[in-house]
Amino acid sequence: MRTSIIRTDTVPASGNAPEIAGPSPRRVALLFLPVAGTAYTVSTESGVTLNNGLTIQQGGELLELTVERHGEIVRRAWYAIAGTSATVSFLETFEDGA
Repeated sequence: MRTSIIRTDTVPASGNAPEIAGPSPRRVALLFLPVAGTAYTVSTESGVTLNNGLTIQQGGELLELTVERHGEIVRRAWYAIAGTSATVSFLETFEDGA
């Protein structure tokens, strides 16, 4: 069985990129949603900068990452930075523990 959780986090336009999703061996998917008004970039690197990672464009397509397609990178910690300070939303899906 799987469980999904919607999360939101405030992402700054400059400075240190916050960790928006901690590492989890149970995570099987991440779905990053576009934000109205700005683009933002996500990465497994804590020093991520705008457009130096996976960028979700304002009004663009969502970004879906799964263990099946993208491997263990999905289970790492994820960081984000935005073009302007923004609240981003994303969905995490986990395998339920035994």
